[in-house]
Amino acid sequence: MEQGIADTPMQHEGINSKRHERKAFNQQVKNYRKSKAGYKNMQEKVVNRGHLDSLSKHFSFNEKKVVKELSHD
Repeated sequence: MEQGIADTPMQHEGINSKRHERKAFNQQVKNYRKSKAGYKNMQEKVVNRGHLDSLSKHFSFNEKKVVKELSHD
């Protein structure tokens, strides 16, 4: 929080008896971050797809063909 990062901090695992608990906690944090990033990526794709769909209504046939070819690249 002090560094301006709004995310769950991971815990230092260390070498004592609680390291397995901390390791499990860190794994949960990693999974959460991965899911959060995937969700954000999917949201961006949906927004971009919506923009493309709304723009493509005004494209000519040749422009639509160019967009299709570029999207495959």
